[in-house]
Amino acid sequence: ECPKLMELNLFNCSELTDTGIISIAEGCSSLTTINLGWCNKISDKGIISLSTTAVSLMVLDIEGCSALTDVSMRNIAENCLLLKRLNMSYNSNFTDISLFNLAAHS
Repeated sequence: ECPKLMELNLFNCSELTDTGIISIAEGCSSLTTINLGWCNKISDKGIISLSTTAVSLMVLDIEGCSALTDVSMRNIAENCLLLKRLNMSYNSNFTDISLFNLAAHS
């Protein structure tokens, strides 16, 4: 556990899975910044866990996380109310629904 950890950069950790993200979410509840860019094995399951546990998130980078869908974005919008910066580029699974959810909860 690392309850005081506030920033974590896991950019391009290509073998990182939902299991790792769930562990991070459970053990690092003070996270304000996390970079998960190009972590292609992370799915909605991992992001749902992160967004419901790390509610202090202010910066989230999920660029190129190709397994994520509008489900992840809905959970981020509903739970990460302090979010100031979000990078969701290079993901073809996000649709207008993701943007509607962000706008409705910001």
